[in-house]
Amino acid sequence: MKVLSVASRYSDQPEENVITISRIGDASCPRRYYKNYVETPRQPKPFESIELGIGQFFHSYVESHFKQIFAEDRALEDYDYIDTDDLIRRFRLSFIWEGKLREPYRIVGRRYTLKDFQDRLAGAAENFNDFVCAELPGQRIKCVEGELQIRTDACYIRGKYDLITVQGKNLVLWDWKTGRKPKPEYFDEYESLKAQLGVYATWMRYQYEGTNVRGTAVFLRDELAQQSEVFTPAVEQDVLAYMAGWRTRLNNMKSYPPVPSKLCDWCSWNEDCPAMEDLCVRGEELERQVREAEAKLQATVEKIRAKAESDRRLAEGTVPPSDRRCFVATVAFGNPACEELSVLRCFRDRWLLTCLPGRLFVDFYYRLGPSAARYVEKHPLICRAVRGVLRLAVSMLRRALPGLPVGSCPAEMDSDCVSKDQP
Repeated sequence: MKVLSVASRYSDQPEENVITISRIGDASCPRRYYKNYVETPRQPKPFESIELGIGQFFHSYVESHFKQIFAEDRALEDYDYIDTDDLIRRFRLSFIWEGKLREPYRIVGRRYTLKDFQDRLAGAAENFNDFVCAELPGQRIKCVEGELQIRTDACYIRGKYDLITVQGKNLVLWDWKTGRKPKPEYFDEYESLKAQLGVYATWMRYQYEGTNVRGTAVFLRDELAQQSEVFTPAVEQDVLAYMAGWRTRLNNMKSYPPVPSKLCDWCSWNEDCPAMEDLCVRGEELERQVREAEAKLQATVEKIRAKAESDRRLAEGTVPPSDRRCFVATVAFGNPACEELSVLRCFRDRWLLTCLPGRLFVDFYYRLGPSAARYVEKHPLICRAVRGVLRLAVSMLRRALPGLPVGSCPAEMDSDCVSKDQP
């Protein structure tokens, strides 16, 4: 495989002869590739993500900036940075109408706002200015924002560049990236980047008939970073084979089924994509399961907290006055101040609450007591039987335990009948 010719503008070619890095990226989903490059007549995209809009806007702004410097026919200086405030102002004028993004742009990431994207654009501008001050002073501009084409014996390879500068005998093609530099573990993104920079270096080698050429991508998201590739015969052959292989693969594609990926939300064609419909259904089901799991977890936490609080009160022997009730006995005797209730309360406070088994029994009773009392109240025969059992129990307690009240227990005795001397 070899280079037959190069050009600085595109020639008219049928789709099956042309390949670009962006086409290879879209081919990860055959349906997206079909909608972008094969479908005829070409349909307008329902929407564009604001991430893509920011990139295009930033490139356009920087292009105008360098064209003005190029028209002055001078070398770049460290003061040739862009005005960040003016960049943000123009972004607002171009994209934000009535407080919302203009059509067809939209925010895809749900957690982001317009302010987030303005901040992201400002961060890219600051990184760009750092790059200009550190890398470009002394270099002269050769070309600003142009097309490139490599004709091989297998296909036509196309691309676009942002800037070409020259310093002595060295030529550098610069490509601004408003995203992040690929992480080392993302080998597929590095592969695509290597192919793109290799195309740049190969094109410059033949276009300007020099070997001191380099293609460099400058990443402006978060942290300023660069990635470069120089021309060598090995790079040329690897890149040409890579691009021709993809062109052959796409030409042999007979159908265009959607392939879900992490880019589905950002795809301009997802509104009528069957794969996206399935993802939405699965996403809604997943959200429902998450909500149910959160509700169960919250209920469990509340139960644990209530149990811990109950255990603490029982361990301290400090049951709140509102809980100092004998539910079933009150219903059975019909008088909360009767003699039997006074005996039962004092037995509870002086003996049951002073030991762990007793505290556990009281805790169990307070959990079931209200419902048991309601049941007893609705059945007179059972109420009479319970009253008889409780009277027998009170009589046995009086004989077995000293200090229980003989008459009606006054209110103050009911609230303070836990002996301070009890262990």
